[in-house]
Amino acid sequence: MKNYFCITVPTYAATNRCGRKIDFQESVRSQRVITKKDRDMYWKLLVIIACAWCVAIPGICDDVTAGQVIEKSIATYKTLDTYKAEGTVVSDIDTGAARVKTETSFSIMLKKPNLYYITWSQKSEGVPEVQSGAVWNDGSRRCLYMSTGNAYCPMDSDEMALGAATGVSGGAAITVPSLFLSYAAECPQPFARLTNPTLKGSEKIWDDDCFVISSPSTISREETFWISKATYQIRKCSRSLEAPESGRAMPEMTDAQLEESVKAIGEEVTDKSKEDIKCMMDTMAKMNMKGDLTETHAALSSPELTAQDFSYAPPEGVTSMGSFGEMISSTMKNAMPARCRVPGISMDIPPSPPDLEAVHNRHPKSTLDAASQPILAEAREKAFCSSCQNNLKQCGLILKLYANEAPHQLFPPLSPLPGNLMWVKEAVYPEYCADPTILICPAKKGPCQQAREENELEQKARFCFDNTSYWYLGYALPDEKMGLAFIQAYRKQIENGGDFTADLKDGEGNLILRLREGVERAFVTDIHNPAGAAMIQSKLPVFIERPGHHDDQINVLFMDGHVERMTYPGAFPVSQPFIEALESLDTLRNTMTPPDEDMPAQH
Repeated sequence: MKNYFCITVPTYAATNRCGRKIDFQESVRSQRVITKKDRDMYWKLLVIIACAWCVAIPGICDDVTAGQVIEKSIATYKTLDTYKAEGTVVSDIDTGAARVKTETSFSIMLKKPNLYYITWSQKSEGVPEVQSGAVWNDGSRRCLYMSTGNAYCPMDSDEMALGAATGVSGGAAITVPSLFLSYAAECPQPFARLTNPTLKGSEKIWDDDCFVISSPSTISREETFWISKATYQIRKCSRSLEAPESGRAMPEMTDAQLEESVKAIGEEVTDKSKEDIKCMMDTMAKMNMKGDLTETHAALSSPELTAQDFSYAPPEGVTSMGSFGEMISSTMKNAMPARCRVPGISMDIPPSPPDLEAVHNRHPKSTLDAASQPILAEAREKAFCSSCQNNLKQCGLILKLYANEAPHQLFPPLSPLPGNLMWVKEAVYPEYCADPTILICPAKKGPCQQAREENELEQKARFCFDNTSYWYLGYALPDEKMGLAFIQAYRKQIENGGDFTADLKDGEGNLILRLREGVERAFVTDIHNPAGAAMIQSKLPVFIERPGHHDDQINVLFMDGHVERMTYPGAFPVSQPFIEALESLDTLRNTMTPPDEDMPAQH
């Protein structure tokens, strides 16, 4: 006789993540009678169902939100005692004038409460030099090293040190340290910028499955974080460089903070320098940049570390500076002669990703730290270039006023001083040119400062006319051939006494006409085209800026009064042969005896 028994399976129903209803029947075929032979099979089935149920329940009930992931990530960094990682920061920046790609490799070690050792090496597309640096605190001192200035200096606080390193490290010095170190307890964390964090799903970074959280922020149209599901540490973060739809939120600055910011870049604190800072901040807020910046962390670990692990030895030959402001000032001075240039972007210091994060986070103590130096340098350079163009426009007005009252509507004659391509001072000063400092480009800080400090007006005028940043041509030069012929004729005329009140002749006896109203008609080839003269006026250069003030850009004033920013070397009048020929005239200053400077005004 066979043995029988019954089993009953309770009813369960739930809904999984996909919305599908999970329905387990009340019984295995409603009190179905089975044989003892099949008993083992059914018990195994029950075990499988139970296991599946245990796995399904967490997935069904645990709907993780972006906020919960962020909170757990913040808590994770608080519990860690040490942190070690390597990584890269890749930026792709489109300023509108040029597109620049930069890759920064970094290594980072942290130990609570405030020990850190961060090094980086940065390579920008189109720039042969590799820029390196380090910031460290070994418990006895905190310092910053920057290869661009070949110097290192002590820092007053951890906030200043890491804030200064943020931009030049590509951001590596702020992302995790601001979550890990105790100094940052009162500082905004990267997650605090997010205005609407949303969980976008999951994605693997290498073999690490990560939550993907994305949101607009106060400084970016979109920021995204990849946070490990296993460790809740940041594996990757990316930020758009486009401003949020509401615009960038730039902090208000007190007068004391303005003074601190001016000192941080090695400038003298004046009302004008503080106003310049405000203008630069406003420019930063309005800058229309595009591109993105992506930071990736690899080889994460939490090893045993001692204070000795955080000591950094600067490279041999590096200069020790007394302060951060001194080092920044030195860096800016050294960067320009080295011509560490990125085509289309003007910067007083080597380029690194514009980092509004540093301005936003480090503002309370140092708005103009090195983190914001690249973008501020560009903003300042734009202000310098704009001021330089205004100088030339004023010169254009002076020329028109002078010609309107001069015989034959002639422009001012050239100075007889050898190699000094400028007006005769007495012809225009002070009647037409009341402020001779317009002859010095604002980017030339040394001469500008010296001119401002000179109280004796006549001496100031003489200094400005002799140290001009521009070449005044004085003659109508429509093309490079005529320009080079003018250089030869100029040399010959200097040898004969330096009288530039008349037209010159080139080596073939052809006239080189003095600039005057109507001179453009001499170059009109189609007398039936009434617009031809105006077109030629717009092509005749009058003032040319000396190269090197604005990287590879040169401002040129044309006869019709418009100023054009041109790339050097380029087409005439900024072609390399012509500019080099103009520069060659500087040698005449030291090799020839100048005539009497106090000559009467000439027409």
